[in-house]
Amino acid sequence: GTKAARLPAQVSPAVKRDRVRRLMLPQAAISRANLKKLIGRKLTVLVDALTDNRQVRQGRMGPNSAVGGPGTDTAHCQRQTGNSLCVGRTQWDAPEIDGVVQLTGREVRPGRFVQAVVTGSSTHDLTARVF
Repeated sequence: GTKAARLPAQVSPAVKRDRVRRLMLPQAAISRANLKKLIGRKLTVLVDALTDNRQVRQGRMGPNSAVGGPGTDTAHCQRQTGNSLCVGRTQWDAPEIDGVVQLTGREVRPGRFVQAVVTGSSTHDLTARVF
């Protein structure tokens, strides 16, 4: 929808993909470094949902991936629930855009704020233990 997209003599899709790749590689390194600095820090996390581990790893967290949903008392997040995982987000994270915080520790409920200490990080996500 930009003016540049309507200009004549567009570069090929292959060149566009290569440019995106060349931009995203250093951005991924920047993201990893910034998230790594948060390890050991205490954060307030909004608990979003109990979700399937595979969805989080593959970046498929979305509005239809939650079991229960925010504010439901029956959707308790417990680490001991097989392949399930409780996820949330910090004040800096927009739903479906930014990474998630994968939570472990005590039972929590979606829709609630919890205090958690960051225990690990990846390119876009954090892991944290609720206390």
